[in-house]
Amino acid sequence: MKQVHIIFKRYLNEDDLSQRTIGGVQTYIFNLCKTIKEINAVPIIYQYATRSFETTYDGTKVIGVVANKKGFVDAAIEQIPKNEIVIFGSEEYAYKYEGTSISIQHGIYWDMATAWEHKRLKFLESVESINKHPWLVFLYQSYVASKIIKNVKSVNEIVCVDCNFINWYRTQQPHSNLRMSYIPNFSQIPEMINKNNECKVNIMFARRFMEFRGTRVFANSIEKLINEKHNISVTLAGDGPDEMWLREKLGKYPEVNFIKYQSDEAISIHSDKHIAVVPTTASEGTSLSLLEAMASHCAVVCTNVGGMTNIVLDGYNGKLINPDSEELYNALYELITNKEERERLADNAYYTVQNAFSINQWKNKWKKVLRKYL
Repeated sequence: MKQVHIIFKRYLNEDDLSQRTIGGVQTYIFNLCKTIKEINAVPIIYQYATRSFETTYDGTKVIGVVANKKGFVDAAIEQIPKNEIVIFGSEEYAYKYEGTSISIQHGIYWDMATAWEHKRLKFLESVESINKHPWLVFLYQSYVASKIIKNVKSVNEIVCVDCNFINWYRTQQPHSNLRMSYIPNFSQIPEMINKNNECKVNIMFARRFMEFRGTRVFANSIEKLINEKHNISVTLAGDGPDEMWLREKLGKYPEVNFIKYQSDEAISIHSDKHIAVVPTTASEGTSLSLLEAMASHCAVVCTNVGGMTNIVLDGYNGKLINPDSEELYNALYELITNKEERERLADNAYYTVQNAFSINQWKNKWKKVLRKYL
């Protein structure tokens, strides 16, 4: 059977190899492995490791590659025979390979201020310091963009989760012959969940608690609505570095509840929610959180960032706003006070995901890409 080799830095928890690490890309790769098996091929995952290991997770072989982080991809490629199929879990890892190579592009991420922290540019410690040095930000964004362009030129095909990257790339490399396939993210599709008709409106924020995920945009809007005595209940599901700030801001209100959940519980935690909010300020593809909320028959409010504009048509299947607390407040106020509009948007949201973003459609598109090379 043909093998498909997947390279991604952190798939399993090295301290407990029975556990997958948390993240959207990890969920993506998990489902991609299932898809590969359905076309009678064998997926093998290579991840960065501080100690060598070989294990099996959900029937898929995972190999821990010992190397320094910068040399991880080189070390992984050395273990893969030539003339096979290699999938890079992100274009960040894309590398010249003597065989067929495909890279996954999960959305533009170098548009956010917090990227500088993630990339360990410690001389830019806050948004304030970033604003004082815009030329450094420009130089760094240019560096990241040029590196990405170089990386993706080394592969046979790039699979993009949104059109945002495709359009950006075309502005940077006009008349490029790079093969780009648009395969948006997906959701499981449950039976339509009919919500109760109680007067209380349940609102959900299910994201990693990070500022660029819109925690503060959300909290400021919610606090205003609570103080106006609207009959609402608010659930924040997740964890992250902004959790303490959120608890200090909203934890004093009895209307607010904090929970944690596993990725496979996303549909169930939305089952009794009427409105879901995805107020990302930067760095977003076709959001799994957004699609799961829509599949759960929620009316959604999201920001016009990245690939979310490929999912929501404002006023048809959700509310599409700027990443701004006042705009979010206005959108939520309308949905809280207008039950008919809330239900209409929830219906259209559900059918949008059912007809265009189901996991079966995602699998079929990936199978079409893979069969070209298998």
